[in-house]
Amino acid sequence: MQMNMIEQEILSILNSLPAETQQEILNFSLFLKRKMQSDGQNESLKANPEAFVSALKKFLEEVESDPFDIDTSVFDRDRARELGRKTEL
Repeated sequence: MQMNMIEQEILSILNSLPAETQQEILNFSLFLKRKMQSDGQNESLKANPEAFVSALKKFLEEVESDPFDIDTSVFDRDRARELGRKTEL
């Protein structure tokens, strides 16, 4: 496969960067790819309500099968420190 000038320039610059920076660029590229795919999926969901319902069901099944834990420790400072002590929020 023949690379165009932009691809060649990107690779040239990428090869001159440290490995950590190359990883950051890879991560950003993957983010952009996922965003483009997501945007395309969102458009198809708007055009097809049945697809939205199907995607919603799939999402709910995933959440139910692997619920995430919510860390509520951040709210501990708002709780009463002693029993019987009233706290005004």
